[in-house]
Amino acid sequence: MQVDIAGEGRGEGLLTFEVKFNSLRFAPSPAFGGIERRERRKGFPAARVFASGKTSAVRVLLPKELLERVQLVTPDFMLARGLRGLMLDIDNTLVPHGELGDAPNLREWLEPLIKAGIRLRLVSNALPRRIAHFSQALEIAAVGSGRTAGKPFPRAFRSAILEMQLEPGCVAMIGDQVFSDVLGANLVGAYPILVRPLSDNSLPHTKLARALERLVLHRAGFDW
Repeated sequence: MQVDIAGEGRGEGLLTFEVKFNSLRFAPSPAFGGIERRERRKGFPAARVFASGKTSAVRVLLPKELLERVQLVTPDFMLARGLRGLMLDIDNTLVPHGELGDAPNLREWLEPLIKAGIRLRLVSNALPRRIAHFSQALEIAAVGSGRTAGKPFPRAFRSAILEMQLEPGCVAMIGDQVFSDVLGANLVGAYPILVRPLSDNSLPHTKLARALERLVLHRAGFDW
């Protein structure tokens, strides 16, 4: 089975996944080189991990941290890792997919981060009206004025980091998907944190991605 992640605006693949029985091979697409060059010009560390072949190609899909829930991200957690900014996914990260969740409890978790000077941005592929709802309920700015982020492509991640006026390596991205949150964060040199999804109520393409995610993480030695 072969699965491509389409490139920005041209239908070219960033990565090609070929799954044969128990093996998984990653190969960079020619489109990736263009993204690398664009990222380098804008001052962001490009994900040049493909240069050394198969092993490095897997690395761009791996998180720095695996957490059971977002509430484990505290001011001490952030500051101990030199992190001053946090990009947040919404569905299955902050709330179960399609639900409104409990904004007061989320605010209670976020308040100490804000008081510690951690800068926050919502970076989500949800529909704009859903992003706008959580931006207002949590009092957190959403990247692109609430437009769908288009993860894993770097544009939204770059915008959030620039808005926070921080270096990419000082900003974490927390989300529940390898092929959007983790990959996108790695492409711009941010610090990817993967959390266990809050529900399995996902879209069909997300369920396919989940199966590939488990394969990637298991082959990298993660029990997830």
